[in-house]
Amino acid sequence: MTNVNTHILNQMCIVHLEISAWSGRSRLDKSDFLDQSQLPPETAVSLGSKKLINDKIISRFHSLRSASHRACEKLGISFVGGYAIRVEDIENMDAQLTELKDQFQMAVADLVNNYQQLTEEWVRENPGFERQLRKALPSAENVGRRFSYDYSIFQIESTPTHDMHAKASKLFGRVLEEVANTARNYIETSLNGSTDKCSFITSRGRSILNTIQSRLRQLTFISSEFGQVADWVENLYHNLPAEGGISGEDYRQFATMLNTLANGERVMETAKLFAGAPKDTAREDLFMPAHSAGISSNIDEPHNIKRSIGYAQAEPSCDWGTNQSDSVTVEQKIDEPTAT
Repeated sequence: MTNVNTHILNQMCIVHLEISAWSGRSRLDKSDFLDQSQLPPETAVSLGSKKLINDKIISRFHSLRSASHRACEKLGISFVGGYAIRVEDIENMDAQLTELKDQFQMAVADLVNNYQQLTEEWVRENPGFERQLRKALPSAENVGRRFSYDYSIFQIESTPTHDMHAKASKLFGRVLEEVANTARNYIETSLNGSTDKCSFITSRGRSILNTIQSRLRQLTFISSEFGQVADWVENLYHNLPAEGGISGEDYRQFATMLNTLANGERVMETAKLFAGAPKDTAREDLFMPAHSAGISSNIDEPHNIKRSIGYAQAEPSCDWGTNQSDSVTVEQKIDEPTAT
């Protein structure tokens, strides 16, 4: 296992983001309330602090920070306070972060250059609280120093006193958990909570399979076996109708795959069956039965198949997944970063 995990460490780099921004606020003091009967405007105070500038100006920096985390999440996976990204993607990652850093620094320069005008506009928008706001305003130079955008890219290796290999081995399970959550989110948002509540979806609905296989290929540096899963998922994606809707046997296979993907414990087993099956094996033989107890045992009740999809109505009973935003909803849940 140590040799395998050493290989994982050698195949990846860590990207660590260091991004900070001025909050645009100052602590609310008792001296701000000269007249206890006269409260300051709600736009200027919030939860023990007073806003010194319009929130929309500061939100630009938060958006760039979030975009930076999303970029890292898209190419890698969170690990030891940063993001584990395969070595081959580092040049691409560096280019994306360099562009975001440039945008961040340009936004800082714009704020500093226009600081006096922007703060004066905000003061005028909050009559009766002008003196308190002006008193709390830092200088433009001070504000500029409160912004920082930096990132580091490096490789790590384990030491005898700290087993980094054990941490690396946990990435395997986390990838399968991410895949399972993606499948479950799709079932919940696009299939009304259960695959057997529908017998038909539009062909756009198959895009979830492409999303999953692309993500797995991105993370094959953690395990080459993810490539087998990706092949299995991509095979069905290309064999499902690209137009005209998905129903009947096609829908049965689509639904069965989703339920298998939603159960991380069975994904690898089924993918290996696919990898080892003869090329002329029927596609349906590579799927676990939709009503299999093995599949449903670890899936939350709303996602269980309570009857065989094979006996679903011949005519479409619903059309979940017709909205183009279905696949976007799932992708956004994947990419959402935790701001630091």
